[in-house]
Amino acid sequence: MKISNNKKISGIFDFLFIAENLKNTERWISVKGLKKRESSADHSWKMSLMTMIVNTEFDFNVDKVKVLKMSVVHDLVEAITGDIDYYLISTGAVSSKQKVENELKAIKEIRKMLPSKIGSEIYDLWHEFEEAKSIDARFSKAIDRLETMSHYLSFSLDGPDKTKNWGPNLQATYGDKALLEFPQLLPFLREIKHRLRKRYEKAGIKWFKEYDAV
Repeated sequence: MKISNNKKISGIFDFLFIAENLKNTERWISVKGLKKRESSADHSWKMSLMTMIVNTEFDFNVDKVKVLKMSVVHDLVEAITGDIDYYLISTGAVSSKQKVENELKAIKEIRKMLPSKIGSEIYDLWHEFEEAKSIDARFSKAIDRLETMSHYLSFSLDGPDKTKNWGPNLQATYGDKALLEFPQLLPFLREIKHRLRKRYEKAGIKWFKEYDAV
C-alpha cells in the first residue's frame, strides 16, 4: 500500500499533538491533599484494559471492538477542555450546561482536524457514549464508573479532608446509577464496594447500609 496523502497525515499529527494533552490533564481537581493526581490518559488506558479483560472472560453481548474504541476516545475532549469532575458538577460549582457546550465544541474541533473517516467515527463514538442509550454505550458508561471507583482504592482516607469533596458517601455510591443501567456488571461493583468498605472500617469511617442498596 502506497501512502501519498500528505494532507491526511498532517491532520493526523495535528490531532495527536492535541491528544498528547491528555497525559497532562489532571483528574480529581476538587480532591485536596493528593500526592499525585492521575491524568485523563491514565483513566482511559485503565478503562480500556478493563474493557478488554472483562469482555474476554465474560460474554456481555456487546460489540467488543466498538466498546474498546469507545473506551479509548470517550474523554478525548478533555485534551481541549480539561477535566471537570463529578463533584464540581454535582455541587453546582461548574455549570453542567457550560461543560456540555464546551465538550461539543471540542469534539467538533477534533472531527474537523482529522481525516473524514476516522474523524466521523470518533465523533459518533463519543456522542453514542454521552447519550448512553445503546447497549454498547451503557456497558462503557458502567466500565467508566467501575474504573473510577477502583481508583478510589488508592486514595488516602487519612487527614481532615477525608469527608469532604469526594467523601465517603460520594465514593461509595458513584457507580450505582450507571451500573443499574447495565446490571450484568453489578458483581464487579459489589467487589469494589466490598474492598472499599474494608478500607472505610480500617480508617474509622462508617459504612451506611444504603451504600449496599445496589
